Amino acid sequence: MSAIRTACLAALLAASGASAQDSAANYPSRPIRVIVPFPAGGAADALPRIVAEKLAARWEQPVIVENRAGASGGIGAEAVARADPDGYTLLATPPAPLVINPSLYAKLPYDPTQFVPVTVMAAIPSVMLVHPKVAANSVQEFVAYARANPGKLNYASQGTTTVSFLTTEMFMAMAGGLKITHVPYKGTAPGLAALLAGEVELMFDNLGVTLAHVRAGKLKALAVCGPRRVASLPDV
Repeated sequence: MSAIRTACLAALLAASGASAQDSAANYPSRPIRVIVPFPAGGAADALPRIVAEKLAARWEQPVIVENRAGASGGIGAEAVARADPDGYTLLATPPAPLVINPSLYAKLPYDPTQFVPVTVMAAIPSVMLVHPKVAANSVQEFVAYARANPGKLNYASQGTTTVSFLTTEMFMAMAGGLKITHVPYKGTAPGLAALLAGEVELMFDNLGVTLAHVRAGKLKALAVCGPRRVASLPDV
């Protein structure tokens, strides 16, 4: 499953258009708005807020983070695309709206090519998570469990076309065509809440916000999607 191992959340800071009304020396001369196209509570929201705080201190201008969730990041991306291309409205996003959506949808309400990348803020590995009620403590045991219960298990995602959705679908295909029902949510926070409550049995999510739940025994981590182990989960 080498393809699964490369899955990660890459948080990108991007701006719409290339026009700049302020010179580089004067930028920014007023508050900056950073739109996050997913709800609060996940790494897609937490990371931009950390960066925004640092930028506000350096620029001596407010950097305001605004959540515009929905349509697998499309609503937030459209809001930035429609904003004035002056560098004062930025998009902080995982891959979905700019990388994945254009490959899966014939028509989008925004043009992904009009966004100018500023920086990659982080690359965070995904983790295969299951609820403690699932009688599996390894990937192999989970595959056997899912095969013994076809159509009886559910998995959460951050939304259709997101990294968590595509990773899970690829995993099921590579495991021989597992039958697990997809339940899409509007981001990590509601999907993770459903997993913690036992409403779904499986979720591939980023390591950042889920680590505390794994350490507390509220979730089981069966695999890390990366080329090597991570220090925070040395036994996975």
